[in-house]
Amino acid sequence: MVKEQRPLILELPSDDGWQDVTAPMLETVRRRLRPLVKLIDKVARQPIYTDFEDQMGSAQEVELLPVAASDGFERFRAKARAYLREHEDHLTIRKLRTNRPLAPSDLTELERMLAGSGIGNAGDLRRAAEENEGLGLFVRSLVGLDREAAKQAFAGFLAGQRVCGPTRSSS
Repeated sequence: MVKEQRPLILELPSDDGWQDVTAPMLETVRRRLRPLVKLIDKVARQPIYTDFEDQMGSAQEVELLPVAASDGFERFRAKARAYLREHEDHLTIRKLRTNRPLAPSDLTELERMLAGSGIGNAGDLRRAAEENEGLGLFVRSLVGLDREAAKQAFAGFLAGQRVCGPTRSSS
């Protein structure tokens, strides 16, 4: 990792490396060197002190574009994600995480869980099902897929077959 960044590291101490530097340039350097920080010997770290004044540029008026008000669905999504993560041990959630097919009763249970939790209303559930081709796929997008199940699904995909998955029905 250090070898890859050697030209940058050698350029930094020179005065030429700091002429006409811009914030985007500094950000690029920061991102490129960030993974190397963990390699610095913790005992040998020395603090660096600077003594300079900030220079302010001329003031400019900036027009901010209006921000669209949230329709509440993103809040519903965040609350649903938190609720479902707290209930990962529920049989239906486990089925989704392990890529096992859901029965109609599982979808009914998902709907009951989300509606009964008070995190959203029937309109939120309807929208979630419509936008995600089913409530099962919406919930899967929030809870994720178990690593082993993902490997199996990908292997099945490579072999040209579809491996289980939640039903696309919304109820």
